[in-house]
Amino acid sequence: MLYVKPINGVCAREIQVVLTDGIIMGVNFVGGCDGQSKTLNLLLSGQKPQSVIEKMKQVECGSRNSSCAKELALFLEEIING
Repeated sequence: MLYVKPINGVCAREIQVVLTDGIIMGVNFVGGCDGQSKTLNLLLSGQKPQSVIEKMKQVECGSRNSSCAKELALFLEEIING
């Protein structure tokens, strides 16, 4: 299933996540760094959301209180918690 969320405060404008049977099948960031989006998609495909949340929830970008990775972790939490 495709999940989409607009985001603010980071370079990307939107996160798109495909989950199938509790496994991440794809991740895409609209806007922001194309290379980061492609890299995260490659690294996270096949992973369980909880593992990604644990690793990325504390990532910050520069002086911001967030990052694209942290926004992804928060979005995954929303998805799995309903």
